[in-house]
Amino acid sequence: MRTLGIIGGMGPFATLDFFKKMLNASDVYVDQEHLHILIDNYPQIPDRTDFLSGRGENPYPFILESTKKLIMLNCDVLCMPCNTAHYWAEQLKRDINGDAIFIDMIETVKDYIYQNYGSNKKALIIGTNGLVIGKVYDKYFDSSMLIYPENILQNKIMTIIKLIKAGKLIETVNDFNELITNLKRYRPDILVTACTEIPLILPFIKPDINIVDTNLILAKRAVEVAYERI
Repeated sequence: MRTLGIIGGMGPFATLDFFKKMLNASDVYVDQEHLHILIDNYPQIPDRTDFLSGRGENPYPFILESTKKLIMLNCDVLCMPCNTAHYWAEQLKRDINGDAIFIDMIETVKDYIYQNYGSNKKALIIGTNGLVIGKVYDKYFDSSMLIYPENILQNKIMTIIKLIKAGKLIETVNDFNELITNLKRYRPDILVTACTEIPLILPFIKPDINIVDTNLILAKRAVEVAYERI
């Protein structure tokens, strides 16, 4: 069993959701069988979208600071439940230099989609403006698979994400249902929650479409790696 570190706080509610999903994914019967998990909930990491939009401070030095702290505390495995922050994933892997296993969230999601839906399905990406600007998913997927909403719908996605970050979850349910209705006209095979705030709203809706919960997929992979099952 390995010690797992979570580079968290982007945002705090998403980190909490990720931790809960890790616990639920752990097949245990007593406390002592759970993983040793260290969470660096570091919400002072500068906004990823602001920086990628050309304003604001570079968040990467803060992400690296969090990573180094977790490695110093003897974490063998690291994960980062923030899709947009994976813009810096390759740089982070180089800077870790083998000191810990870094589970790449987007790569994990890609593997899941290819294995469960195939490589010829249309995936509609629901993420931050920063994720779109940074082409985070384009680095991993065949671009012909990806669908991005037009600007007016992308702006609605950002509004919903900001409300969830502010703790206004219930207030977003109607807006999110309306958003899903509008997104269905793109005829996607899958909706990818490419922002870890979005899964928080999923228990309150019943969309008639396949949804890929990136927080859940990363949580399951992290559990497998930390328990040394793969």
